[in-house]
Amino acid sequence: MSHFYGSVKGNRGESTRGGTKNSGYHTIAASWDGAIEVRLIYDPESDANRYEIYQTAWHGKGIEQPIASGIIGKDRGHHEYQKGYQDGYDEGYREAMGSL
Repeated sequence: MSHFYGSVKGNRGESTRGGTKNSGYHTIAASWDGAIEVRLIYDPESDANRYEIYQTAWHGKGIEQPIASGIIGKDRGHHEYQKGYQDGYDEGYREAMGSL
């Protein structure tokens, strides 16, 4: 049984994958300008599911930079970069959906 679960949707439809506590879950979403990498990890010492999100290079383009990390389901508190990130996400989402 999967401990972690994810889905991806693109021009070929949707696909899903699972991960166990031992394997974790790792995904990369890429463009020609770089990629975003997400890792879900079970931490047995704290009995918590953790996440790590990074910008990463893709085929020589992009930057290597951590974006966020923490425990899934726990509030990290308010940080200015989170607001800026959310504002940028909302704008990008509306543009991608044709709402602008």
